[in-house]
Amino acid sequence: MRLAMFSDVHSNLPALQAVLDDIKAQKVDQVYCLGDVVGYAPFANEVIDLLRREAILTVKGNYDDGTGFDRDDRGCAYTKPDDKVRGDLSCAWTKAHTGAENKAWLRTLQPQIRFEADGTRFLLVHGSPRRVNEYIYEDRPHLENIARGADADVLVMGHTHLPYVKQVGEVLFVNGGSAGKPKDGDPRACLALIDTADPAAVQFRRASPPAPPPSAYPTTPRKQRTRTTPRDRGRAPRRAVLAIVRRRRPRRTAILDRSRRRRCRTYR
Repeated sequence: MRLAMFSDVHSNLPALQAVLDDIKAQKVDQVYCLGDVVGYAPFANEVIDLLRREAILTVKGNYDDGTGFDRDDRGCAYTKPDDKVRGDLSCAWTKAHTGAENKAWLRTLQPQIRFEADGTRFLLVHGSPRRVNEYIYEDRPHLENIARGADADVLVMGHTHLPYVKQVGEVLFVNGGSAGKPKDGDPRACLALIDTADPAAVQFRRASPPAPPPSAYPTTPRKQRTRTTPRDRGRAPRRAVLAIVRRRRPRRTAILDRSRRRRCRTYR
């Protein structure tokens, strides 16, 4: 059984369309979205409509929870003040522009999806099994504690926007990266393909939206420059200007006043 999983679309409609097109070409059996459907990009309603139309099983991310319930805090751990400012602005804009029906759909999402395929137990979350906004980075020392409490053979998550595969004890950790806002240096949308016959052989794929046609970028023809004379531009000819600049200044001479025995300066 072939599974396709992607995460953190963040309202990026072109990226989602590219991911779904690539998935269709791979002929998978089931598709899952690991949360954070909305936020940042301006196509929250369009992304939700597409996921619902394609009947893609989706877990709830922290941005989905914040938008669906109109919360001010999304539980993000920002390391830079500028990131927090952008996050707050994007959250406010998304809440204001997401339709009521789509907000209701976001509220129906569950924080976990569990299933078994070919004898392998899968657990799908956005952040971690403990919290929707917990970051599970590959190098964190607490992964063994999460593995012991996962009650699964394969734990698949997103949230960090960094794809990786790591075996922790008896649990295989798989991070699907980000479809709409990658942070691993590759701007293309990321998705993960998992074969339940060999879950450890995860295939990360990259998808790019097609380039828009040239007609999508209206161009303004460049104005053809014409040579004009100074008289055409309302200015004096260059020769006349130079004549004014080079005009000789009056000579400065000294005349000796013999009667007063002193030097007087005058101009001629």
